[in-house]
Formats: sequence, structure tokens, C-alpha cells
Amino acid sequence: MCFKYLNWKTFLWVSTLLLNGCATVPVSNNDAKNVPPERIISKTTQVKNPGEATLIVKRDSGFTGSGCNIIIYLDGKAIAELGTGEKVTFYAQPGDHVLSAKQTSICVAGLKEVGITLKENDNKTYRISFGGNVDMSINATAF
Repeated sequence: MCFKYLNWKTFLWVSTLLLNGCATVPVSNNDAKNVPPERIISKTTQVKNPGEATLIVKRDSGFTGSGCNIIIYLDGKAIAELGTGEKVTFYAQPGDHVLSAKQTSICVAGLKEVGITLKENDNKTYRISFGGNVDMSINATAF
């Protein structure tokens, strides 16, 4: 009887650790790899014009959601397709925008969007992450 109790308790403990370990891990701007040029969809956003803001969007590393890439959009226009631990740097005019992230293929996270306001020559960084419930989010980050 004691043997069965230990197995159940061990199973519960390991399951909890695995579920908690499913959340992704932030990567710094220095550690994130640049998205390969072949996955940059909007080449025009790669050229900085006077007064434009600089945006860095990076994707966490980790297992959760790693089976699919994520397409980054600005105001509904596809910018680049990110894999885990990758980033894209692009430029946009000052003003109000909608930054979006959507998984490719059959992945279940769907579309996530956030409203952003850019000022002239702003520098902003956003992070795509996954929680333990495979819920994708896009948020401003200082890391």
C-alpha cells in the first residue's frame, strides 16, 4: 500500500514540475538570434527613415509553442516569421499602431494583439511568450 502511495505522490510531483516547466523563458536582446533574412516578409520595414521609431520583437526560448513559428504584424501587415529565441528589428512611423502575433500552421494559440503608441525616434521592445497553459502573450519588456 505504501508503494502505491509513493508512486501517486511522485507522479503528482513530477507532473507539477513538468507543467510549471512549460512556460517559456525570456531572452535578452543580445542573446536572441536575428530572424533569418528569408523569413523577413516586409523588407521595407527594415530601412529606417528619419523620425521613425525602432521596434524589436523577440520570442522567448523554450519548448512550449516551439512546434510553430509566429508571424509578427504591424497594423495587419506581416513583418516577419519568428522561431523560438529569435528577434526582428524594424521601423515604423510615430503614432498609434496595433502589434499582432499569430502562430503558423495548426497551433492553437491564435492571434494576440496589443495597441502601441510610438513617438518620434522611440526605441521599444516587445516579447512573445507562452505560459504554462500554452497561452501566448505579447507584452512590452525591459529585458
